[in-house]
Amino acid sequence: MWEISDANDLFDIKESIVHVPSVFAYIDPVSGAILLQVIIAGFAGCVAFFRRSIWRFVRVVFRFKPSDKDSAK
Repeated sequence: MWEISDANDLFDIKESIVHVPSVFAYIDPVSGAILLQVIIAGFAGCVAFFRRSIWRFVRVVFRFKPSDKDSAK
């Protein structure tokens, strides 16, 4: 038959599986600096890799289109 201690043991087992303790974590300054450096280097690498595509896009967007007055001259 079930006893109170057996029920408490089952509750303790369930509680240890279900309950997740609080974790107090932080990023120290060196790790934060390295993470920031990786993000900036990744962005710079993407810009360097796609520089021709980016330059073409900028030229198309800001292309000078002559008006009718300019073409009549």
